[in-house]
Amino acid sequence: MAGEALDVFISYSRRDEGLKDELVNYHLKLLQREGKINTWQDRDIEAGAEWAAEIKANLEKADIVLLLVTRHFLASDYCYETEMQQAVKRHYDGTARVIPIILETCGWKYGAFSQLQVLPKDGKPVTRWDDKAEAFFDVEEGIRRVVDALIAERQRQAQEWLAASLRVSPNALSVFEFKCVNLNKAGIIIECQQRQATIFREDLGNGLGLDMVAIPAGKFVMGSPPEEVGRDDDEGPRRTVTVPSFFMGRFQITQAQYEAVVGENPSQFQGANCPVERVTWDAAVMFCEKLSALTGRTYRLPSEAQWEYACRAGTTTPFHFGPTITRDLANYNCSSTYEGGSKGIDMWGTTTVGRFPANSFGLCDMHGNVWEWCQDVWHESYEGAPTDGSAWIEEGDQALRLLRGGSWLDDPVLCRLAYRGRNSRDISKGDVGFRVVWVPA
Repeated sequence: MAGEALDVFISYSRRDEGLKDELVNYHLKLLQREGKINTWQDRDIEAGAEWAAEIKANLEKADIVLLLVTRHFLASDYCYETEMQQAVKRHYDGTARVIPIILETCGWKYGAFSQLQVLPKDGKPVTRWDDKAEAFFDVEEGIRRVVDALIAERQRQAQEWLAASLRVSPNALSVFEFKCVNLNKAGIIIECQQRQATIFREDLGNGLGLDMVAIPAGKFVMGSPPEEVGRDDDEGPRRTVTVPSFFMGRFQITQAQYEAVVGENPSQFQGANCPVERVTWDAAVMFCEKLSALTGRTYRLPSEAQWEYACRAGTTTPFHFGPTITRDLANYNCSSTYEGGSKGIDMWGTTTVGRFPANSFGLCDMHGNVWEWCQDVWHESYEGAPTDGSAWIEEGDQALRLLRGGSWLDDPVLCRLAYRGRNSRDISKGDVGFRVVWVPA
C-alpha cells in the first residue's frame, strides 16, 4: 500500500564501519524520519541469531541494496561473492534496485556491477572530494531520487489494484500526504513524520464525499500488556490476530454525511463537519445498509479487531502517538491526565473531524471526540475470540455492543486504544458515534 517504507539493505566491509556510519546515521536519517525507508545492516542481527540466515532473509526482501564499495569490499569474499552477486541478480530480475556507492579509489570498474549507475556523480570516490560532507550529500540526493521513483511506482500499482477491486477508474483514487507525531512520556512531541495513504472517495451527492483509507493487511497483538496503566482484565488474554486488507473511514461519520444518507440529524452538538452522535448501534447499522444500497458496495461497522488494528497502525503504546495523550492531539477530558501528560482546557463537546493529527495509517480522531460502535457482541474477555480479524457476534451478551476510542467526555485512561467500552445497542448519547469500513470481495 502507499505509504509503506522501502527496505534498504546495507552491504559493506567491517573495515569501512566509519564511512558506513556516516552515511546511515546522518545522510539517510531524514529519509527514515519521513517514513520512506527502513535500513538494515548486519549490526542489527540480534544475539543468538544465525547470522548467515538473517543476512540472506533481509537481502531477499530488500527493495534497495546499497553496495558500499572500497578495496576492502572488493577483497571480501562474503561481500563480493555472496551479497553483491545475489543483489545484482535481483537487480536484473527487476525485484530490487542496486546502487553502488564508491567510497574510495579502487578497481570497481572491473566488478560485476560496473554497468550499474553509481554514486557519487561521475563515480568520483567520496574520499576524493574536497568536502566529504558534500560528497555524501550527493549520494543522499541520488538515493532520494531512487526512493521517490520506487514509491511513486508502488503507488501507481497500488492505485491500479485498488481501482480494479473497486471497479472504478483510477482517477477515483488519490494519494494524500499527512503528518503523524510521536510523544515521549512527558507528552512532548519527539518526532513528526510525513506519511502518505491512498483513499477512495465515495460520492454522496451534492459535492459531499466519504473518504475511505486503504488499510494494509497485517498481523498484530491485540489487547494490552499486564503492566499498562489503567488496564482492565477484559483487555486480555492477548493474542495475535491476522487482519486482511480493508478500507476504513478516514474520519468519524459526520452530521452532513449522516443526513445525506439517512435524511435526519439526531446530534446534540450541531455542526455539519462534526461527528454525528446520539446514534444507537441499530441506527449506525441502518446507515451502513442505506449507504450500501446507495453505492453498490457493502459497508458495515468495523469489527473490534479491525478497529484496534487500524488504531494501532503498527504501534504498541497505549495511544497511537505514544505512551500518553495531550490536549493538542485529541478531544477528551483533559482535566485528568495519563502518566506524564499535562492538563488542559476541556472542549465540553465534539470538535470537527480531522482537527487533530492522524495516525500513521492516515485515520483521524481514533482517540476521543466520540465513541465508535463496533459490530461485536460484548464478551468479558478475549478467551475464544476469533483471530482472523472478523467480528465476534456469537454468544456473549447480545444486548450489548462494543464501543472503542473514548470521547470528549472521558478521562484519558478510557481513550486508550486497548480500552473496551460497551453499551446497550439501543442507547443514544451525545458522546457516541461511529465510522464505517468496506472489505473488497
